[in-house]
Amino acid sequence: MAHLDHHAAVFTTLRSIRTPKLMRAVGLMLMFGVAAASAFLVFTPWVQTTAGAGAVTALNPNDRLQQINALVSGRIDEWYVRDGAVV
Repeated sequence: MAHLDHHAAVFTTLRSIRTPKLMRAVGLMLMFGVAAASAFLVFTPWVQTTAGAGAVTALNPNDRLQQINALVSGRIDEWYVRDGAVV
């Protein structure tokens, strides 16, 4: 850092130049705002939703056509396990 000391000795006005207090305050507020927003976004649950036009074809899972590959032939008449059920 000898070159900084040399510049300060040669250019005496460099010692008198300071960042204005207003700019320091704005900088600190911006840094605090970014940190607070980052912390807020880290702890906020993220849910993505969207709206659109369309129709639901089957509200009941038993009414939906589903292909199942099995070694035996047959047809599933009723589902006894639902989404989220403990098996």
